[in-house]
Amino acid sequence: MSPGRATRLTAGTTRRRMLGPGVPPIPTERCADVRRSVLTAGLATLATGLAAGPAQAASDLRLPFACGAGVVGKYYTGHQPPLAIDFNGPGGGDSDLGMKVVAAGPGVVTKSLYYDKASNVGYGNAIEIRHPSGVYTFYAHLRDRLVKVGDHVSRGQLIGHVGKTSAKYHFSAHLHYEQRTASGAVAQALFHGVVAPEYSHKDYAVAHRSDNCPKRATAPAPAPAPAPNPASAGVVLPPIQARRAATVRTDRGEPVAARMGARTGAALVRSYRGGDRVRIVCQKRGEQVTGKFGTSRLWDLVDLGNGRGAYVTDTYVYTGSDGRVAPDCPA
Repeated sequence: MSPGRATRLTAGTTRRRMLGPGVPPIPTERCADVRRSVLTAGLATLATGLAAGPAQAASDLRLPFACGAGVVGKYYTGHQPPLAIDFNGPGGGDSDLGMKVVAAGPGVVTKSLYYDKASNVGYGNAIEIRHPSGVYTFYAHLRDRLVKVGDHVSRGQLIGHVGKTSAKYHFSAHLHYEQRTASGAVAQALFHGVVAPEYSHKDYAVAHRSDNCPKRATAPAPAPAPAPNPASAGVVLPPIQARRAATVRTDRGEPVAARMGARTGAALVRSYRGGDRVRIVCQKRGEQVTGKFGTSRLWDLVDLGNGRGAYVTDTYVYTGSDGRVAPDCPA
């Protein structure tokens, strides 16, 4: 899905930060206050994750956060259930308190309740959704619950907000997230049918940007010109050696234009489809465009080969970061 930044957090440090001095360790659900920190563990992508089973892959679940939201996820030693993932906003602490939580996919609400002390679990406000493939998703510690049992929800629909509710534990705000099989067993979480990168980066925080975006009534991609230039066309690439791998993303497969300049009126060089991989050489500000990932003036110069490139609006390019990922293009 997205290039991720993985940051090591020790279980002991997490426990002290969350509970304060003098509070005994949590024996079961030890949810993390995930922070961006200093140690980088390389790039982790959902696109290179483990292959998914057909039943779960069919549901095409997305991150349970609003379109474009930056989050970090963590799968760590001692967490219960073992395959659950804790998600935080990038600021750590309670900085994500009230952050929007949305349905990872379409389905029917099967649980919406507060787990009290009698339940002997620490989920607090929690929601469960059954999806058409038979997979269930579970969202816990919510500040509030905006859907009830029996409600039909669409992918990306607001169901609550990040909280820190629990009748059993005290910790910083975060979302406890599970994916469950039809039998109720907690399984590895899949997004876009691929295993989440958290499982290959145990005890590290992995950064994401949510692409749980609504489908648009009209295709906002810049319309390609009727007659594209020959494949040899394109701008001469600047002398920059590094390349940033990224993926073109659209909701309905509409083409995304690669142009001679950072504006929709520039000559068309070629078009990309959703899922096409690109290599970003540099970035520059140009015409403002609204696309799948919001509104931006940022354009990416992508490598076409043979020393040539073309500009693609960043609003259709999934890089795994909310900001710049490549150097400025020379004027």
